[in-house]
Amino acid sequence: MTLAEFFSEFETTASLPPGTVQGQERLDSIERWDSFAVVEFMSMADEKLGVQLEPAQIAACCQVSDLAVLCGLKL
Repeated sequence: MTLAEFFSEFETTASLPPGTVQGQERLDSIERWDSFAVVEFMSMADEKLGVQLEPAQIAACCQVSDLAVLCGLKL
């Protein structure tokens, strides 16, 4: 998965308009980034990237780019 594809998947998970995520967005500023979105994100990471994440790992992330790195993508 490319970084652009990751951002697109994140947009879908967080119910954001396509093309709005560039990576530097703070997770705490995204209105729809809630516990349900975290579960969806965990599922996406497992299904599409083969990465199993724990909620605590995700909670330690501050920006969307942190999530990408957590999933093994290079910035």
